[in-house]
Amino acid sequence: MILMTIFQVKNKLRKAFLGRTLTGFILKNRFQKKLPIVSAGGVITAILLGTITSAKAAEISFSPGDGVPPVVVSPPFGELASGGEVGTAFINKGVDFSFGGREGIFNDPPLAFGGVNSSNNVDLISPVDGRIVLPGTLNNGLTSFLSIEAGASNPGQLLLEVFDAGGALLSSVANNLPLGPNGRTTLTIDRGGIFDIASFKVSTPVNDAFGVNFIKLETPMAADSQSVPEPSTILSLLTVGAIGVALRCKRQQQEKETAKV
Repeated sequence: MILMTIFQVKNKLRKAFLGRTLTGFILKNRFQKKLPIVSAGGVITAILLGTITSAKAAEISFSPGDGVPPVVVSPPFGELASGGEVGTAFINKGVDFSFGGREGIFNDPPLAFGGVNSSNNVDLISPVDGRIVLPGTLNNGLTSFLSIEAGASNPGQLLLEVFDAGGALLSSVANNLPLGPNGRTTLTIDRGGIFDIASFKVSTPVNDAFGVNFIKLETPMAADSQSVPEPSTILSLLTVGAIGVALRCKRQQQEKETAKV
């Protein structure tokens, strides 16, 4: 005769509970990171748990001196130098400055991106804008996080706007603390893991001279690779999947009871 301790009996009962109830089934498989494919009324649903994360991907950061090829520096408030248009020199960093207006680089110091006006001057008033691309290409990209250091301006005098792929405004923020690596105010927009920022613009509503000294963004992803479902879709999948699991468990129980008769 094999005698079991109270602990062993409780452990067996716990395992039986986990294997035969819907709650136990979900809890048990949650630690395995996924639930199996189940069928309910002909509907096949695969539910994955633990695949949506708020952790940031790798970030890309750069300064005006990081262009490839290097961009010729223009005088502040002066004419754009030959070879001084930024254009596509930073696509390896995920930003295409040939989008929208034109930009040059001037020495503040430190070096800064500056907008170019219709007279071909780096006037330090015109907006600085760019399009998000897949690093090293001109293919449209999306990011979920963008932080820009710009100045020298007092808080509230600069504006960062971000737009989706259709050009619709997603969010905007004024410059403020904390200070960036060059001691200038920053403008940061974090979309909480939603990759929908396709372009951006930094401007000065009060016509205060400024330059962009530093840019940091979450590594862009392809514009057509966003696959995380809406919350309502996730809820529907969970509901259908739970029904399928419950029906399967009930059917297995009935089969066992029938077999005993």
